[in-house]
Amino acid sequence: MRKEIRVDLKVGRKQSGLSNEDVAHLLGVNKSRISKLENGHATPRPEEICALCLIYGRAVDSLFILTTHCLIGELRRRLTTMPEEPTAWERKHNARLDTLNGLQCRLGELSSRSG
Repeated sequence: MRKEIRVDLKVGRKQSGLSNEDVAHLLGVNKSRISKLENGHATPRPEEICALCLIYGRAVDSLFILTTHCLIGELRRRLTTMPEEPTAWERKHNARLDTLNGLQCRLGELSSRSG
C-alpha cells in the first residue's frame, strides 16, 4: 500500500502546482521529508495527512484515492471472514453489529463514488 500512498501524495502536490519546497515549508519539515514521502521511503504522520488535505483543499479519501480504493477491497474481503463473536461479548453484540454494518455501508458508498 505504500506505493499507492506515494503516488497519491505526488499527484496531489503536482495538481496543486506546489513544489517540494513549498509543501515542506507549509508542513514545517525539510524538503527531503517530502521527497521521502513521495518516494515511499517514509510514511506520512496523521498530522501531515491532515495538513496536506488542508493545503490541497481535498478530503482525505480524495487525496488518497488509490490508497482508499485498495483499502476498500481489503476491508470488504476481511468483513467476509470476521471471527466468531466471543460469548463474553454478548453485551457488546449490538454495538459490534452496528459497527460492522456501518463499515459495510461506508465501503459501499465509497466504492460507488470512486467508480
